[in-house]
Amino acid sequence: MKACEKVEVLEELLYQDEFFTPMNAETVADALALCELEVYDYPRYLCTSPIQVKTELMRLKNADKTLCAALITMLVREDHFDPGAFTVRRNDGSAKRVLRRLISFLREEAGMPEYREMESPAFPRFHR
Repeated sequence: MKACEKVEVLEELLYQDEFFTPMNAETVADALALCELEVYDYPRYLCTSPIQVKTELMRLKNADKTLCAALITMLVREDHFDPGAFTVRRNDGSAKRVLRRLISFLREEAGMPEYREMESPAFPRFHR
């Protein structure tokens, strides 16, 4: 899948979350699988053991594309071990911040302009 197609899948996930159905760990896991962005060995990219999610999320500011993918995978997997954890991360904005940063790397890779937030469903979904 091309980077621009991955951008569309992930932006659609954010769009649906904002205006229609809140995203959950399963929908994010499906999107990551579709985009081939799952990081199966995600603990390898993390610096805490046992994993301290809040500490790992503080690394987002300086994260590269691979670490962003590892962080969103971490959030999805956290929900597997602690049901409802992804909803907490979604509600506090952590999941969206990681996805937006990952999208920014994919947009750069695809030669697309920066992502801009949509204010209402009346706006076009993808700004080009």
